[in-house]
Amino acid sequence: LLTLVGPGGVGKTRLAVQAASAQGERYPDGVYFVPLSAASGEEAILAAIAGEIGFTFYGRDRPRQQLLDYLREKRLLLVLDNFEHLTAHSDLADDALRAAPGLRLMVTSRERLHVPGEWLLEVDGLPFPADPEAVDAEAYGAVQLFLQTARRLYSRTAFAGELAAVARLCRLVDGLPLAIELAAAWVRALPAAEIARQVEQNLTLFARPLPHLPERQHSVRAVFEQSWGLLSEAEQKVLRRLAVFRGGFQKEAAEKVAGAPLALLLSLTDKSLVRREPDGRFGMHELLRQYAAEKLAEAPEGPAEAEIRQAHFFLEYATLHRDDYARLEREWGNLGAGLRAAHRRGLWAATLGYADALGGAWLARNRLDEARQGYALARTAAEALGHPLSVANVLLGWGRACGEQSDYAEAREHLAGALRLSRENDDPAGAAAALYQLGHL
Repeated sequence: LLTLVGPGGVGKTRLAVQAASAQGERYPDGVYFVPLSAASGEEAILAAIAGEIGFTFYGRDRPRQQLLDYLREKRLLLVLDNFEHLTAHSDLADDALRAAPGLRLMVTSRERLHVPGEWLLEVDGLPFPADPEAVDAEAYGAVQLFLQTARRLYSRTAFAGELAAVARLCRLVDGLPLAIELAAAWVRALPAAEIARQVEQNLTLFARPLPHLPERQHSVRAVFEQSWGLLSEAEQKVLRRLAVFRGGFQKEAAEKVAGAPLALLLSLTDKSLVRREPDGRFGMHELLRQYAAEKLAEAPEGPAEAEIRQAHFFLEYATLHRDDYARLEREWGNLGAGLRAAHRRGLWAATLGYADALGGAWLARNRLDEARQGYALARTAAEALGHPLSVANVLLGWGRACGEQSDYAEAREHLAGALRLSRENDDPAGAAAALYQLGHL
C-alpha cells in the first residue's frame, strides 16, 4: 500500500496515473483507476472497484467477501483516488491486502490511511527558482507548467521578458500545480507581473474553470472548501486561528496563540493542511492561509482574540531575543504581524515595545523600510498614550532609519522633533542622542 498524501491541487492524481501507467507489465491481471470522490461509504467503495475491474456481485454473500474472494488469486494494481473522506473505511484496504498477496494499492489522499504496512509519499509542489531573476528559470517544473498552460490557452509563444514575474508567481503559490494552471489561464487579460500581484491579495483570481480539471478543482477555493468540510469543529477552529501566523510557526506558538494542542496540530498535518518543516517548525500553504484567514474573519469569535495573543506572544519573544538577530530572523514574518496586530487592536504599550525590541535588528539587518513603517505605527501609539518622551524616542529611531536610506529631509524633520521634545521635557540624554544623530546626518 502506497499512499500519496498532499494538499488538494498538488497533483497527486496525475502523479498516480503516470506512475501506474508505467506498471502494466508487472500486473498481468491489469492496472485500474478507481475514482472515489463521489463515494460515501463502504458499499460505494466496493461498487466503484467492482465496476472498474469488471466484477459483478452475486448471491447473498456479503459484497466485501465476494470482492475479496475475487481478488485473492489476482495480480493487479488498483489506484484508489481521493480517499480522504473515506478513511473510516481504511480497514477495507487492509483486509484486501491480507486476502490477496498479489494485490497492490496506490491511494491518493489528503490524509494517511493509518493501516499496517502503509508507505507514505508526501507530494509537494513543483520546484521553482528561489531567485526570481535566475537565468535558468525555465529549467524548473513550476515555471514550465505555467508556460505550457499559458501557451496552450493563449497562442503567444514568447514570455522571455516575463520569466522573473512567472518565477515570482510560482514561488508565491509554493509550486502548487492547480494554482499555477488557474493563474496561467489569466494571461489573455493580465501580464504575469499583475497576476502575481493579484495572487498576493486574494483567492478570487483562482476561480476560472479549466475543462480538463474535475469540477471540484475548478477553483482553489473549491478545493479548500472540500477539505474544510471534512474537518471536525475543533480542527476548523484551530486551522482558522493558525492563519494569523506568517512564515511558519513553532508548536509552542500554535498552542499559545491558536489554542492548538499538539494532537490537533498533528491531525491537521496528517490531513495535509499543515506541513512539518525540516527544522521542526510547522507551516501552511500561503493560499490556504488566505482561505483560513477568510474563515477566521467570518467566525463568530473573529480574529481579535487570536491577534491579541499573537501580539503579546511575539512581543515577549522579541524582547527575550532582541540581541540574537539570527533567532529573530526565523520569526521575522510573525514579529511584523505581531506588531501590526498590536497596533490594529489598540495595544499601544505593546506597539511601543515592538519598536524598542526590534530597533537594533531593523538597523543591523538593513530592514529600513520595515523600520520606517514600524516607527510610524509606534508614533501613533506613543501619542495615544500621551507620552512625549516616548514620541521623542520613536522619532529618534525613525530619523536614523531615514538617514540610513539617504532620505535626509525626512530624517532631519524627525530628529529635530526628537530634539525639541527632549528639551521640552527635560531629558538631556534624549537631547544629546538627537544632536548626535543630527551631527551624523
